[in-house]
Amino acid sequence: MTQPQAPPPADSGAAHEAAGASDPQLSMLMAMRTKGRQGVTLRWLGTKAPRGVRFGEVTLEWARHGILRDSEGRDVGTYQRVVEFGGKDGDVQEITAWPR
Repeated sequence: MTQPQAPPPADSGAAHEAAGASDPQLSMLMAMRTKGRQGVTLRWLGTKAPRGVRFGEVTLEWARHGILRDSEGRDVGTYQRVVEFGGKDGDVQEITAWPR
């Protein structure tokens, strides 16, 4: 008889591996995390879309479903939203982004 196993710690990434098999965006984020890449915090005022926000050598145009795109529609990275419509006026946006 086998003993039940405790779930892995939440910060280990292992808890998400099974879910990542069916979710390509989560898989991509987890793969980037395991490679040890540092996320970059991007903050701006305005709408959710980071139009005009500089990200390394590119200017962002769109962020949707965890994917960052430049003005030519190229996939330039992934992100996780940290703040949505924050601040007193509801115009503060913040994401943590990882380049490709």
